[in-house]
Amino acid sequence: KGDFTIYTNTTDLTATAENVKKTYDGNAYGIEVVPSLEDATIRFWNEETEAYDLEQSPTRTNVGTTTVKYEVSKTGYETVTGEATITISERPVTIKVADASKPYGTKDPTFAASQIEGLVKGSDLGEVKVYRTNDAEDVDTYKDVLDVTYTKNENYTVTVDKGDFTIYTNTTDLTATAE
Repeated sequence: KGDFTIYTNTTDLTATAENVKKTYDGNAYGIEVVPSLEDATIRFWNEETEAYDLEQSPTRTNVGTTTVKYEVSKTGYETVTGEATITISERPVTIKVADASKPYGTKDPTFAASQIEGLVKGSDLGEVKVYRTNDAEDVDTYKDVLDVTYTKNENYTVTVDKGDFTIYTNTTDLTATAE
């Protein structure tokens, strides 16, 4: 009688995973592994234990790149490994500063709140405060002198559209009487 050998299948089990590329939106992203055979077991590399023991893909939320390693196994088949990256890029944000004005000889007004476009979460840039970058007090229009302070956040590329400040002729404070 002859022997019959069943050996480990080294060709039929494969797996793929696409790289993930997203612009920051506050959500966590992981990779999706697609094995060639149903019922294959997928595990992800755990940096803490230095083993393929995670059942879910590690995720990334903030700007940067994470490499995720995975392992796919099934009884009777050679285990395969691979990796894919999660890359989160900066979200563009524009802060538009409103123009402002005041009559000559008076104190600066309270500046209007800026319009912010593209922000994911309301507090990601902290308190956005408008201030004037010059101290001129002559009647004139000063271009791009209204700017803002905000808290820097690595998840955003911030563009500030500065505002103009106009000091106009005071028509109410100067009066005269004669008898």
